[in-house]
Amino acid sequence: MEQYDLLLIVDASNNRNCYIGSLTALLTKIISISADTGCFSHRANSVLEWSGWLNQGQNESPQEPHPDLIAFAKRLCKNGRRNRGEAVETALAKACQVMRADAKTLIFLYAETCPTASYSYGSSWYQPKNEDPLMAPRSYSGYGPAFVDWVSACNTLRDGPKQAQVLSILNKSMISWNFYWYTYLCTRTYGACVHVKSHLARDIVKVTVDLLLAWMGVDKAPSASDKGQAGDISAELLNYISVREIDSLENEESLRTFPYSSIDPRVWGEESGNITRVKLTADVMKIMFPKGPPLLSLTQSELLQIGRCYNPGVLRRFGAILTRLTVVTSAREMPDHISSISTDNVAKIPLVLSSEKYNRQFWKVLLHTIVPGTKLPARSAALLAALSLRMGIVPFIKLAEQEMLVFKDKWNDPAIPQTWNVGCLTLLLDADEAHQRQQDMGLIMTRSRILNPADRDLFDRLVTYKRLEENLHTELTAQVPFTPNRRLIPSASNTILASVGPLVTCRECQYPRSVTIMGTGGKCGLCLAEYTDKWEKAICVSTGVSKDVTATSKITWVECTSGSCRAQYVIYCLNRWLYSCDYFPNRECYYCRSQGSRDNDEDHVKQNKSPAPTVQYNKCSNRIIWPEEYRTLLFKESDFICPLCTSGYSPTTELTVTPYKLFAENTFSWLVQGANYQGKWLHRNESIFQIISAMGTEGVLSGINFFPSSEPQLRYNGKPIRNSKKIISTLQNIVKRSKTSDGKCSLCFSASHYSHLLAACGRDGCFQQMCVSCLMGWYMHNSAGRVINTAVLRCPFCRRYPTLPLVKKYRPGTQRVKDITKAVRGNGKFIYAWCYECDTAKEVIGESCIRVEPLELTGWVCDQCNEVIMSERRERWRRRRRD
Repeated sequence: MEQYDLLLIVDASNNRNCYIGSLTALLTKIISISADTGCFSHRANSVLEWSGWLNQGQNESPQEPHPDLIAFAKRLCKNGRRNRGEAVETALAKACQVMRADAKTLIFLYAETCPTASYSYGSSWYQPKNEDPLMAPRSYSGYGPAFVDWVSACNTLRDGPKQAQVLSILNKSMISWNFYWYTYLCTRTYGACVHVKSHLARDIVKVTVDLLLAWMGVDKAPSASDKGQAGDISAELLNYISVREIDSLENEESLRTFPYSSIDPRVWGEESGNITRVKLTADVMKIMFPKGPPLLSLTQSELLQIGRCYNPGVLRRFGAILTRLTVVTSAREMPDHISSISTDNVAKIPLVLSSEKYNRQFWKVLLHTIVPGTKLPARSAALLAALSLRMGIVPFIKLAEQEMLVFKDKWNDPAIPQTWNVGCLTLLLDADEAHQRQQDMGLIMTRSRILNPADRDLFDRLVTYKRLEENLHTELTAQVPFTPNRRLIPSASNTILASVGPLVTCRECQYPRSVTIMGTGGKCGLCLAEYTDKWEKAICVSTGVSKDVTATSKITWVECTSGSCRAQYVIYCLNRWLYSCDYFPNRECYYCRSQGSRDNDEDHVKQNKSPAPTVQYNKCSNRIIWPEEYRTLLFKESDFICPLCTSGYSPTTELTVTPYKLFAENTFSWLVQGANYQGKWLHRNESIFQIISAMGTEGVLSGINFFPSSEPQLRYNGKPIRNSKKIISTLQNIVKRSKTSDGKCSLCFSASHYSHLLAACGRDGCFQQMCVSCLMGWYMHNSAGRVINTAVLRCPFCRRYPTLPLVKKYRPGTQRVKDITKAVRGNGKFIYAWCYECDTAKEVIGESCIRVEPLELTGWVCDQCNEVIMSERRERWRRRRRD
């Protein structure tokens, strides 16, 4: 594996510098990422400020002092001078001096100004060129002179003894026609040039972290602010449209010519038309930095992970291997240069090795094509075959089926802990489902299943169990009866005003009172309450009431906070209720205060009875206090309509709940029923292997049932949930989606929203789906000026050509290539390339004449076009001489 160091270069020559302020937060995040991943490691001995190297590697010496990067960043300040472009060249020379030769350095270059052009030296603004410190032969350990010229500097970082990959972050204030300096630098070093349209430190930090994670191949967890983009920050990726003859540039004078800049005085001040801007999104960053190392750089240890690790990164790695393998069914289809090359140079695995005659060795030795000498154990080979079935790779379907049928009775073995985890069982279930689809489509003639029915049921129950456990904190929307005072901290501004409803005249105070506060003997609760003196009683009795009150008069309604009561009633003395003290402890109703709340009773959930005399409205299911002595003989509860509903309030309120929150009142019997699992689920946190070891196969199959009730009656905070069925149905769908492969890309195995997954080729019989970034990465692999890879013209799974609509959208470039069919028919005899000038597929060389290593071309032009270009150059040269 190639080693990398990380280096930050911050341009502070501009008085309006915004990078210094972001350094502290930026270094904190980068050090955290480096410590967690171990991605960067270096030690070294110890431009303007240099912190020294921070080593976090395995060879770290406890005696060696480490620099305090955070304190270093806080000490930095601007020098207050005018812009000096040569500072960028000096910084890169210093970087080359401190970099090591046995590792590649990833450089984040935060640029404020463009470099000083070599033609500017000696002007009134710049010192003479011969006085530049870079010109000294021994400056910066001898690297200084190479950084006077920008083209020379870029070539040194790319091809020199110390190599770097540069990611440039351009300041918002940088003039657009100066972008080409850094676009050229990043193009030459295989980096990326990003223009951030913000001066805020947090935005610069976010773009940097997103670029670093994308470079590392790490998927960032989506958040509400991300939505597939680099947050909501306006940032653009700058790229050259054309890189024709970029390798032939010799110095800055040649760099100043089109198509690499627009320094021509006739168009001075205009941005180069050869630079394209693309909004920086997560999908764009995936294409900039493809996930995972090249296949040929994989180690044997990484290939053996198929037997013990099944996360998306590992499956993506083996999926890349399976989709890139070339399968030939006969000797006549074998390319000439492959058939004639020794197996020491190219590994060839005969398909006949899958037969019983050769002990079914095919899947065991298949990865020998990647790392010679690799041989998988029988179980790992079967899992690789299962992955091939799950991906629907047509050339391997029958071979994979044979391997899985042989291993069919060996999966249910408690003695192998590696099998009993969510990743492995999910892969087996997905492979079995894909195998059934392939049988239905006629791709497989046998009718046997690759999993025993009992094993399939067992694996499905175990995976469902763990997926439920993972979703205990999933937010669900519950509809409960309307709650007047549902906020945790009530105030006068958020209390509910509604019609007072039925009235009764109090015998003592003679005020018309709501029946909800009437006590015994025809007196209201305010008259029956105890007071410190008559003055306090007089104030309370007369507050919020008059002799003119009618049933439609507005008054404040509240609800008892006792979970077993939840009775609603009116409040006259609002301040006494808001600032309860001893008047309304816990804001409970009179009956719960006097008789005691039933919240702590063992059976209060089952009984759910309020100590208050209440009537219930069927539409909203709310309880209203109405003592029986104030109900007439003709009163019917079925005819009752609560005052809040007549006042226009919705009968229900939507609340966000989770299965975990519902546990307190409903236990987990509505989710799962099984031996010893009632009320203990949250505290067990057992692995699948521990569950199967403790309960056994029969115990799981007979003892665990999911969503057992067909008519669930869930409650939340003492109130019935009106949409209990919908909540359970939603949770079932969430668990079902998380169990299956329907919401995952078949190439990178990343979970995506169903609307972001598209058919891999659009052909009937191919049910594989791919995310947009994988579709673009696969079908847009071919580009002008490069060798044509005919394999990526086809679907990676069924190996057929995609439909025309998909070609137009994701492979538009190859549509305009002339004679592309010749490249397809001639595959195996010749190597074809896409001419940069005439957009034609032309023969480059016969495959029998080249070496084993792949042929790499950039900006390739066919002989005919090259002759035209040379002729035009000669003609221009003749005209200049005549002039």
